[in-house]
Amino acid sequence: MEEGPNFDQAMFPVMETFEINDPIPKKRTRGAFCMVVIAIHLTLLTAAATLLFVIELFRMKGERGSPGVPGPQGPPGIKGEAGE
Repeated sequence: MEEGPNFDQAMFPVMETFEINDPIPKKRTRGAFCMVVIAIHLTLLTAAATLLFVIELFRMKGERGSPGVPGPQGPPGIKGEAGE
């Protein structure tokens, strides 16, 4: 068997060198930023809607005994006339 530089050239006559020059992947900072902004916006919107709902729920619960908005008035009459 041959050994040395001649052996390498006989086995691999053409040895090409190659470089891996993959382009650096573009960072999706704009897309990620938009998604974060939308997520924060929806979270705050949901929290605000829930807070308003809870406040209104407690307000209605506290007003259980109050008379509410008066209804339409009937024609004026003399007191004690009704039911006679």
